[in-house]
Amino acid sequence: MPHTRNRHSYRREAFTLLEVIFAVAVTSLLLAGAVAIVVGMTEGWAKRDQRYFFEDHVDGVTEFLRASFAAAGTSITLDTEDDSSSTEEETDTEGDTNTETDTNVSLETDTSTETDSTDTSTSDSSSAGGLITISEDPIGWARPPGFAGYEKPLLNFKLSSAPPLFVADSELPALGVDVYLYFKRDEGLSLIWYSILQEETEDIQDLRRTELSALVKEIRYIYWDESFEKWEEEQEPKEGDGADQYLMPRYLKLIFEYKGETTSRTLAIPVVSRSALIF
Repeated sequence: MPHTRNRHSYRREAFTLLEVIFAVAVTSLLLAGAVAIVVGMTEGWAKRDQRYFFEDHVDGVTEFLRASFAAAGTSITLDTEDDSSSTEEETDTEGDTNTETDTNVSLETDTSTETDSTDTSTSDSSSAGGLITISEDPIGWARPPGFAGYEKPLLNFKLSSAPPLFVADSELPALGVDVYLYFKRDEGLSLIWYSILQEETEDIQDLRRTELSALVKEIRYIYWDESFEKWEEEQEPKEGDGADQYLMPRYLKLIFEYKGETTSRTLAIPVVSRSALIF
């Protein structure tokens, strides 16, 4: 009998098959719940990063265009006719001064002083201007070299130097950049540009193209209607009175789209007024 009791007590201390199955089931449920929580947190962070990526991309493109528009209108010219004309004027002035000096010797000192001051001011103005010219119309409509006459012109502006986003083939910096805003719905928004230092710019193949955003799905042009005194939003630029002339919009609206989410940004077209007062 003692031997039988010990064997019976030993059997009661072991796990039954039902208990093992139940423990495995509970453990599996706990692991499945933990995996679901981890996957949910991962997807949440992924969506959060994608959402902020879209907003950052839209803001970056908008700020780049706004800065480019603000710097538009300054370009580099290679024309030297102004220098030659100014040199001829200085020569004529010196000749007149010498004639007056021979006629009246007593004014020799005063005349030479005036001549020196005139020469100094002339040299300062020419050196200050240099090769950089400022246009009264920073942004306008124009066709890039190589575009056919039936194609619509593009928004065009000039920069004195290329921004870091533009990559040239050579190691030389791109100076005097001519930029065109190029949009296609299936390709997005790009910038077509070239430098005045290029030897050939007569064909479309000679131009450079920099993709700005593939998420731009539409561009709208905002005009002020003076007749009805309200803003009008157009999908195409308005034509002017003359042939092949287009009106300049007051604002440019970019519509971005990414994975079903749509947002828009509005850019002001700068208009320079030489008669405006600066306080």
